[in-house]
Amino acid sequence: ELGVLRALGSEEQTADELGAVTELDAAQVLSALTMLTLRGAVEELGGGRFRSLVRLEEEAQEQE
Repeated sequence: ELGVLRALGSEEQTADELGAVTELDAAQVLSALTMLTLRGAVEELGGGRFRSLVRLEEEAQEQE
């Protein structure tokens, strides 16, 4: 799940795009996105696009 969340970053992406970046198969990506959505870390925007609702610590450090 963390790998999918890292790959998602601050960009809106589809499950297919996340699969290409993470090299996970579709079932693994969709499972991670489902769990992240249930935990309130990701939201589905419609049209198969997802975005992160959290900011990872490493992202915050990069922007400082």
